[in-house]
Amino acid sequence: MRSISDLSSQITTLGTQQQQMQDTIAHNTQLAQQSWGLTSAMHYDVSNIFLHMGLDHQPSQPYYQPQQYQQPEQEDNDDEEEEEEDPDEEDQDSDEED
Repeated sequence: MRSISDLSSQITTLGTQQQQMQDTIAHNTQLAQQSWGLTSAMHYDVSNIFLHMGLDHQPSQPYYQPQQYQQPEQEDNDDEEEEEEDPDEEDQDSDEED
């Protein structure tokens, strides 16, 4: 009987801890949302101040210019050579099996 009461006590403790964790997560989520809202509002206000002061300078070039990747061009001869090698390899494989 003692082991059943111990398990029951542990389950109750775990349930209480789980509820505390859920409350903490909900509170932290609320704080993060408030912080994000204040940051966004402040950014909006500062941007408007710069606009009204005429300091809305836009750089002529962005700081980061993505470069497009270009694949190196391959000669058509490479493809033909690969096709010729494949049948030879099959012949060698069949000779080894015999």
